[in-house]
Amino acid sequence: MINNNDLLFKERIKKIIALVGSAEKIAYISGMSARVIGQYLSGKTDPTRRKLIAMAKAAGVNVEWLATGEGPMIAGERERFNLKLLSLIIESLDDYQASEEVNFTADEKADIINYTYELCYDADLNLAATQTKSLIMNTIKEVENLFSSLDKLSKTEKGKKQAVKIFKKAFEPLLSADDAESQADEFVRARLLRQHKKSSNAKNK
Repeated sequence: MINNNDLLFKERIKKIIALVGSAEKIAYISGMSARVIGQYLSGKTDPTRRKLIAMAKAAGVNVEWLATGEGPMIAGERERFNLKLLSLIIESLDDYQASEEVNFTADEKADIINYTYELCYDADLNLAATQTKSLIMNTIKEVENLFSSLDKLSKTEKGKKQAVKIFKKAFEPLLSADDAESQADEFVRARLLRQHKKSSNAKNK
C-alpha cells in the first residue's frame, strides 16, 4: 500500500528539481548522484538527514518543509496563514467590542484584524489561554488608538506621508524594506478611501 506521505514527499522533490532546473543539477550541487535523486522520486529509498539538508540547501528551501511539508517552503520566508492566531484575533475582537461597547464596521474590523495579525504573528501561542487573549486584546486596543490618530493625521498631504512612514516602521520587522513601504502606502490609501466613502454616506443620509 502506498503511503500518502511518500506521495507528498515525491511532489516536494519534484518542486525542488523544478526550482533548481534538473535532477542532475540538484544532485551535483548537493553532492550526490542523479540515480539517488531518482530513487527518492520513485520511493525506493528515503534520504538520510544529511542528504535532506544538502538538497534543501541546494534548492534554497527549508529543510523542515522538504522533510515534512510543514512551514514555509522558501528559506527565510514565513508561513503567512496561521488559523489558530486568526481565530484568536477574531474572538478577541468580538470580546473587545463587547467590553468597550464599540461597534466597528466590516471595513474597520478587517483593518484591525489584518494589522493585529501582523503585530502578533511571532507571539508565543503556547502561553496560557488567558495570557494569549490578554496579549491580543491589548494589541487590538493599541491598533484602534493608532488608527484613530493616523486617520486624523492623514487628512493633509503632509500628514499622509507621516502616516505612511509610521506604518512602514511598524511593518519593517515583518517585511523587506520595499514591501514594508508598499504595504504601508497601500494601507493608508485604503483607509483614506474608506474615510471618504464613510463621509459621503453620512452626508447623503
